[in-house]
Order: sequence, then structure tokens, then C-alpha cells
Amino acid sequence: FHMDGAGSGGSSTPLTAVYGSTKCGLRQLQASLLKECKRSKVGVHTASPGMVLTELLLSGSSLKNKQMFNIICELPETVARTLVPRMRIVKGSGKAVNYLTPPRILLALVTAWLRRGRWFDDQGRALYAAEADRIRNWAESRAGFSFADAMEMYT
Repeated sequence: FHMDGAGSGGSSTPLTAVYGSTKCGLRQLQASLLKECKRSKVGVHTASPGMVLTELLLSGSSLKNKQMFNIICELPETVARTLVPRMRIVKGSGKAVNYLTPPRILLALVTAWLRRGRWFDDQGRALYAAEADRIRNWAESRAGFSFADAMEMYT
């Protein structure tokens, strides 16, 4: 699995030029590997997590970026809970497993008013640690097993 990301389609990635150029290069690498592995049992796939709250994403981000992150971004563990099980069952070659799909984007935009202040307050200060704890506690109370146990199953 190649991890798709900003720049993979050739668009510019200000403040993350090296990251963007490597993602663009992955597209070429994948196209070549698909041809090279055509007659083998090796599968070549792409996973696209979408916008994930990581240090790289947050580096150099503005207040306006952070307000948008409230609407569209997710924590790494949230994305992993969806992507990893889907990645594990992929067959063949050339498949794409995406987290931030058009329906998810639409849902995020429709519920944007609920997501205001989700990860960052109006001044851009991070709130996401408390939000992550709240989500984790809710999930553990509903599922009957711990978040740590769930993440262990995905590794």
C-alpha cells in the first residue's frame, strides 16, 4: 500500500514541498509497479487517509486552516479504525482504499456547525486532546472493550 496525500496529483504543497513531491512520485512508482507485478501475486494498492491531525498538517497552519480542520480533519486513530480493516481484505491489485470520500466530505460540510470548535477554539488553540479522550471514553463504554485493545487488533 502506498499512502496517498497532498501533492499526489501534481498540485503544489506550500510549506511541505518535499512531502508533496514524494507523494507525486508515488503515483509514478505505483503505475510502474502495477505493470511489473501484473503476473505475480503481489498486490499494489493505495490508501488515502484524507486530512489527519498530525504534526505535519499542523506545522505552519493558520487560524483559517485550523477552522477548516475543525470541519474536515480526523484523529489518526479514527482514520485507522476505518482504513486498516478495509486494507486487510483487499484482493487483486490496483485498488484504492479511501477514508475521506465524497459522502464523508458532504456529511462534514452539512454538519459543519456542529464541528465548530471541535479541535481548535476561535483563537486557534488546540482542544483536540480533550475531544479525543471524550470520543475514546464514549467508544469504550459502547463497545465493551478498551481503545488500546481495539488498536492492538488493527496492528
